[in-house]
Amino acid sequence: MAIARLVKKTLKHVGSIKVGAAAGIEAFLDQASKEFLDVTLYSTMLEGLIVQDTGEENVYLIPAGSKIRISPDERLYCRWHNGPLDRRDNVLERRYCSVTADTKQGYCIKHARTYRALYERCVSTSGDYSLEACRRVEEKMSIPMGVYIVDRGLEKFKTGVSRSWRLEDRVSEQPHIVAAIIVRGIGLLEARETEIKLAQNPYIQQLTKRVNPVELIKTSVDKRAPLLASLVKSLNLKTRPEYLSVHPADVNAWMSSSHLKEPWGVYTLYDSWGGYLLLEADNKYYWTSFRQIQHRNTVEQLS
Repeated sequence: MAIARLVKKTLKHVGSIKVGAAAGIEAFLDQASKEFLDVTLYSTMLEGLIVQDTGEENVYLIPAGSKIRISPDERLYCRWHNGPLDRRDNVLERRYCSVTADTKQGYCIKHARTYRALYERCVSTSGDYSLEACRRVEEKMSIPMGVYIVDRGLEKFKTGVSRSWRLEDRVSEQPHIVAAIIVRGIGLLEARETEIKLAQNPYIQQLTKRVNPVELIKTSVDKRAPLLASLVKSLNLKTRPEYLSVHPADVNAWMSSSHLKEPWGVYTLYDSWGGYLLLEADNKYYWTSFRQIQHRNTVEQLS
C-alpha cells in the first residue's frame, strides 16, 4: 500500500470562445448585447497519482491506466514536504514526511511550525489567526499570489487564492463551469485580504459545498459566464479579469459515470478533474473525491 499525495496532470490550452457579457434583462438591450468576453479554454489530462510508500520519504508516479486497489485507512499522514513555496518545483523530486499527522491542520508535531504549515494556515483558515500567519510567511519570503472566483452552478460563487503560477491548475482542481482570475502577482497578505473582502459580497463565499461534477461538465460555458461577468463587473475592480474554463479530456466518460461514495476495491485509474478521480471497472466509470484518500495509506498498484 502507498500514501496518496497528489494528482499529477497536464493542463493544455485548447482555444478560446467569445461569450455575451450581458446577463438577465441586460441581454435584451442592444448596447449590452454588443459586449463580449473572451473565455480561455483548457483541457486537463491525468498523468497519474503521486504516492509514497510508508516509511519512505521519496515519491513515485502510479501512471494513469494502471490497475489499482483502494482500501480504507483512517490515519492521516503529515502533509509536509520539502518543495519550495515561492516557485514551481518538480513534484516527483519532493520528499514527504513519513509519519502520521498530530494536528487538525494535518501536520506532525515536528512540522506544525514550519513555513509550509504557516502558509497553509494563511490560505485555508479565517480571521486574525490566518492573517498573522500570512504576515509571518511574508517576513521570510515573497510569494506572488492571485485571487480567483469560480462558478459551481450554485447561487453563490466561490473565491480563493493561489500562487500566481498555479492559478489555472488551481481552478482545474475545483469543480466549476467557468472561472475568473481577478488579480495576479500580488503579495500573500494582500491576496488574503482581497479574498476576505470579496467574501463579504452576498453572492460570494469562501466555503466549499459539494457538487455533482457531471452536472457541471455538461453545463455550457456560455450559459453561466454572463452571470459571473455580471458579478465581477459589480465589484468595480481596478484589474482586468481573465476568464477561463477547464474540462476533462474525455468528457463522454464523465458524462456516463456515477458517484462512488466509498471507492474501496479494484479499478483502473482513468482520469481526474475538479478534485475528483474517475475510475473504471467492468467498462463502467465512477467518480469519487480524491480528498477521501489523500494523505492516507490507501493505494496499491496492481499493474
